[in-house]
Amino acid sequence: MSILFRNTAVLTIGGMETRLTVYFQDGLLRVELAPYSSNPSEAYTGTLSAAVTYGGVSKQLAASPFKKAVSAVFSADKTQKSITLSSPSAVVYDGMAFAPLTVSWNGDGTLAVPSARISYASGLLIGSLLQLRWEADGVPEGYAVRTLGIWMYRAPKAQIEPKYTRSCLLDRKSANFSLEHMIDDLEEKNVLFYRIALGLYPAGSADFAGRDGYELYFEIDSPAYVCSGQQVYTLAPCNFRCSGVRRNRVVNLTWETLPTALHTEGFQMDVTYDGSTWYRLFLDKCPSMSYSFAIPQGQKKAAFRLCAYSSRSKYETSGDIYTPWITIGNSNVYVGYHGSAVPAAEIHVGSAAASAALSVG
Repeated sequence: MSILFRNTAVLTIGGMETRLTVYFQDGLLRVELAPYSSNPSEAYTGTLSAAVTYGGVSKQLAASPFKKAVSAVFSADKTQKSITLSSPSAVVYDGMAFAPLTVSWNGDGTLAVPSARISYASGLLIGSLLQLRWEADGVPEGYAVRTLGIWMYRAPKAQIEPKYTRSCLLDRKSANFSLEHMIDDLEEKNVLFYRIALGLYPAGSADFAGRDGYELYFEIDSPAYVCSGQQVYTLAPCNFRCSGVRRNRVVNLTWETLPTALHTEGFQMDVTYDGSTWYRLFLDKCPSMSYSFAIPQGQKKAAFRLCAYSSRSKYETSGDIYTPWITIGNSNVYVGYHGSAVPAAEIHVGSAAASAALSVG
């Protein structure tokens, strides 16, 4: 699959912020509209009614309520490089109303996407200097990667489905692949993660081209971290994931620890079903950083929480990291906020040119 572009948070249809994504896949063009909210735990209750036209063919995109992505698929013609959106409600891009809105592009998104990853994160202790480093592997020969933006997403306290707010830490091109961030404005048990935008440039132009002169735009996210107080002897786990959440099936849970969590000896995990009380699953050393068990019959949804305890005492525990609510019966649900690769080209909205990443969301 090649993603031609992704537009987040600047396209509004019927008063609802909407993410527009256009894909090429197996000779098909797919146009997707999804609800976007700065609060990932909320979804829209309004009604989406829109039409998308590509190559003279028009298809409807509708949802009531608009709580998940809807899409239309067309036979791809790479000579046709525009789509048109129309709706009985207002179609607004970046504060301006269009009737209809035409989005066009150059290029086909076929450039190989490097794999980016977080390579190091220091402990999130209140009053300490957080250090974060990232790397890009598989950079095509003749190209160079530059950092374009860094955003911090923060929730006030560890909880199920935390409500994040966003602040910008960097919004310019930089050759730096590390971040030092003083987090003294955070409180204990704040949950946070960092989103990093990267651009791929021809090697000869990487340091001279403008910020939006990239040939490929992509994002990565750090794991979700839990902030700890200064006197905590161990740090919370991160990258807490679960899969295989089905009745009478084995649920697999995995997690990681920060390299600076030197005093971590073991972990405590709890589960809650349908909003009831928390039940202890285990409290012990777990060197494999994984755990499996079977969900009993009769449960409709579940959530898990995990903390670490120190080598000094099982009562000296870190903050908890939580999964969202998981509907039992669905598999491959996991915690994490991983950015999607967005092979980019120049994009035009209406008659105005814009960068391939119309807005980082």
